[in-house]
Amino acid sequence: MKKRYNQPARFLLLTGILLTTIAGAQEVKNDATIYSRPDGGTTPEKEMVTATGKIDGASLNSYPEILLSNSLQGKAAGLIVRMTNNGLGNNEAGIFIRGQATNGGAQAMVIIDGIERPFNDLLSEEIESIEILKDAPAKILYGPNAANGVLVVKTKRGVAGKKTLKIGMEMGLMQATRVPEYLNAYDYVNLYNEARANDGLPALYMPYQVEGYRNSTGVNDVLYPNIDYYDYFVKDQSNYKKATIEAGGGHKALRYSLVAGYLNGGGFEKIGESSSLDRLNLRGNLDIEVTDYLSVVADIAGRMESRSWGAINSNGIYTALSTNYPNEYPLTIPADDLGLTANENGVPYFGTSLRRASNLLADMQYRGSSEERYITSQTNIGLDFNFNKRIKGLTASAFMTFDNYTYVRQELREAFDTYAVRTYLDATGTEQVDYPLVIKLNPNDNIIAADDATRRTLGWRANVSYKNSFGDHNFSAIAGYRYYKNEMKGAAQDIIDCNYNLRMNYDYAKKYLIELSLAYMGSNKFAKGKQYFLSPAVGAGWILSNEDFLSDVEEIDFLKFKTSYGVLGYSGNTGYLLHNSRWGDGGTIALNEGNTSNAKVVNLVRFGNPDLRWEKSQEFNVGLEGSFLNNRLKAEVNYFNQMRKDIIGTETSAYGDYIGSLCPPISAGFRIRGSTGMYRGEKSRAIWNTV
Repeated sequence: MKKRYNQPARFLLLTGILLTTIAGAQEVKNDATIYSRPDGGTTPEKEMVTATGKIDGASLNSYPEILLSNSLQGKAAGLIVRMTNNGLGNNEAGIFIRGQATNGGAQAMVIIDGIERPFNDLLSEEIESIEILKDAPAKILYGPNAANGVLVVKTKRGVAGKKTLKIGMEMGLMQATRVPEYLNAYDYVNLYNEARANDGLPALYMPYQVEGYRNSTGVNDVLYPNIDYYDYFVKDQSNYKKATIEAGGGHKALRYSLVAGYLNGGGFEKIGESSSLDRLNLRGNLDIEVTDYLSVVADIAGRMESRSWGAINSNGIYTALSTNYPNEYPLTIPADDLGLTANENGVPYFGTSLRRASNLLADMQYRGSSEERYITSQTNIGLDFNFNKRIKGLTASAFMTFDNYTYVRQELREAFDTYAVRTYLDATGTEQVDYPLVIKLNPNDNIIAADDATRRTLGWRANVSYKNSFGDHNFSAIAGYRYYKNEMKGAAQDIIDCNYNLRMNYDYAKKYLIELSLAYMGSNKFAKGKQYFLSPAVGAGWILSNEDFLSDVEEIDFLKFKTSYGVLGYSGNTGYLLHNSRWGDGGTIALNEGNTSNAKVVNLVRFGNPDLRWEKSQEFNVGLEGSFLNNRLKAEVNYFNQMRKDIIGTETSAYGDYIGSLCPPISAGFRIRGSTGMYRGEKSRAIWNTV
């Protein structure tokens, strides 16, 4: 079986062109956009050879969205936001950079203040800027999960001598932009009969029944119900509230920033308990200059959120709205029709059908409630060293983070009598009605803990940087180490990643730029001896506008050609302990005469593969960027090509059916994908190949 592991590698190829143009009446300075470095320093955009983008945090404030990821749509070229519909506060958008480049998890990595963190824990008022890292040299320093692209988020920090105080309040309505319209019961039964006739089948609904639906009395007509579910159960709009306070300032020795915010949102339910969300965010960032060569960074942040809804969530409600027939069942049935007395608690008897047991009115108004709590705490402690007085250009930093995430959901569930409505013709041809019991009353007042999760992360990084100029020669270098550990309750394996990295930059006379990066990435998802992968990346740039042959062209203010290439390792799609074979409890087997004794049985669950290789992303980028017409026009075009290979998966077709599902994982996956860049964004298409 081991020979199967040594199959030829398969590949993913990504190619594309990205064109970005920004025009405006105001002057745009070339140095206006500054990008951060992993060591805490900064680099002007015109000196960079990588493909990057930047979003100003203030531009997100005008988007009234509870989850911040949904506000990124259309904010930067190459940034793709795929919205979802999982209900209030649960509809997190998928974030992709330059498309979906691999199988499984293909979302971008999010770095917040130096460590990987959930993007939706933030309010827009907390954000100073977001940088989008797209090509290999830009991403390589962030470790084995960075191949899909990286969002580097910087939260607001205090500025010496600039005291600020901002208070903001918002109230508004969230409205469904489009709601489907469904047939009423009369039109539905007519068209259903017509469809059966087209198939050569007899009509299901008799003429007197069709007439009964035409004259239906509404949702509680026992024999001929007619329900417009969207109109009866959901509203057209819901509320949104937000309040924030920001404070910042300080002096050279101590700078501070404080952001606090409250969010409230409601659901679209018209019946029963409407969904509600209450959220409080707090963040405090502190910078202390202890001496001329030592500064301390101390940050703390938290998110406390409470959500509540009925027994059925938004996803379940909208599924029922679109799948229940308009004549499926009456919402309630009179007690007299059932030969029963009215319930003492005033709860009606509910109708249902033989096709489904549930009743949407009972589920939304009477069946129970759900409530969940989500609490996070994030802590950063950092030291910045400036040795410039002893060695010009030498700095160092050390940074540690510790985060906790706690989630718990509690539920109350009850069941109430539901009866199906069944009609039949007796021996005389007279229609009779029968009410079979489908769900029996099950009163309950016990609130249970339905789900809980606890996660904590530990991260730290250390960097040593050097930057100096020698005439026309400018040189800088960063050497660093990053460590990240994620522990989750109930997980089979803690996730541990690390990254040793080195980046060197050189430019001559601000004309010719070279960047070389090396990263030695590590992940505990692989077997010993294969836990590390060496990733190289190189980039080069040529500032043509600084050459003599363009210096007299007044229309060109800045023009740069750039290109990059690199090979990154990726562990994000690698499952837990795939290098080990797994065995599970198979129960017991009876032995001896009369089967008087039992013996435990162990089953093979999965074949392991200790020869798994790292998934690799081979990336190439070439671009041209510039400013024109007295800095009133800024344009950038990038062509990129990305090939993924050694994607880990299983190939069941390579084995006989006699082994069942026990196929070992192998590093033999590939995808081929192309994309074409358009103005202010990217348009992608995907092609799958197999060998």
